[in-house]
Amino acid sequence: MSALKIHTSAEFERTFNNYPVDVKPKLIELRKLIIETAKSIKDITVIEETLKWNKPSFISKIGSTIRIDWKEQSPNQYAIFNAQVDW
Repeated sequence: MSALKIHTSAEFERTFNNYPVDVKPKLIELRKLIIETAKSIKDITVIEETLKWNKPSFISKIGSTIRIDWKEQSPNQYAIFNAQVDW
């Protein structure tokens, strides 16, 4: 496992901390999964936790951005988003 540095923006923390108490543990689990997976990839040494499209997002120098979110319109669902575009 690599020594992973995590840089977390204030906006990320603020958004993450404002999720409802019944949803937040599920998003914490997604966050842990993303970080543990990044740690297992030797080429990933830094992850930036920030907002992209107003969603908590994880960015590294390799791979594509991962976003997670929950919406009040679908209270029983939470999601992980990833977009990979090849040219």
